[in-house]
Amino acid sequence: NLPNLAEASYAKKLYTESHEALKTYIHLYDSIKGVERVKEISALEEAYEAEKRENVIQLQQQENALLQEKNRASNNRNWAFGILALLIALVAYLLIHRFRLKNQQQRIQMKIRELENANLNKEINYKNRELTSKVLQIAQKNELLEELKSNLDTLKRTTGHSREVNQLYNKLQIEKQIDENWDSFL
Repeated sequence: NLPNLAEASYAKKLYTESHEALKTYIHLYDSIKGVERVKEISALEEAYEAEKRENVIQLQQQENALLQEKNRASNNRNWAFGILALLIALVAYLLIHRFRLKNQQQRIQMKIRELENANLNKEINYKNRELTSKVLQIAQKNELLEELKSNLDTLKRTTGHSREVNQLYNKLQIEKQIDENWDSFL
């Protein structure tokens, strides 16, 4: 107990001893207080370092969360672009397919029209041949009728059967009229 020793030495008028005891006491007191302060400072430094580590960990967690959110957004954007590209490809395929079908239908329609025209031309040619044949028949028939008429005129003059000849002549006239009607129809 240095303070008591310093007081006792002072009371006995031993000033040097009292001074030395007090000096030793102050030195020891300062040392003890210094050690306590060092411990306090060390504890404060440890608390500061722990808080600093905690802040770093928290900051890293926030950065990780932010990076995860960015990755999620990037993945969503990539999926959206992928789906959009797929839709564009699908629409392009459908448009090309539709265009090809339309062209194919147009070619088929053109082929059908060509076949119909060819059939119509064949039919027209056939009808023309029929009409030509009919016209030739009528012309030959008219020649025959004219020849018969001429023969009847001769027969009428040479024989006395004018009534029968006139009936035959009238029948020929009717037949000739029918042929003329056919000619005007054609």
